[in-house]
Amino acid sequence: KLVANSARLGKRMAARLDEMKEKFAIIGDHRGLGLMRVTEFVSDPVRKTADPKVRNAIVKDLYEHGVVVLPCGESGIRYIPALNIPDELLEAGLDIVEESIARAAS
Repeated sequence: KLVANSARLGKRMAARLDEMKEKFAIIGDHRGLGLMRVTEFVSDPVRKTADPKVRNAIVKDLYEHGVVVLPCGESGIRYIPALNIPDELLEAGLDIVEESIARAAS
């Protein structure tokens, strides 16, 4: 049941991150498996130039809004929510992530 729930929520999380990638040019890529995901931030969406400053600003902003993420690689953010996270809590967290990225992109 836990694995099936993780797979289901992972698909939802991937879909939300896909929507964000289409919306914000600072997202160069996102990938992952199940609920374990990474978003990479770029200064140039064509060349995919890593942007650690934007990543660091988003990590700080997320922390200030109650979401803890891990920096990953040169310009990535790693999300590792609990496998038993309720749907509504995952959605609330992703809403905060989207708002933080919007602030960084403006």
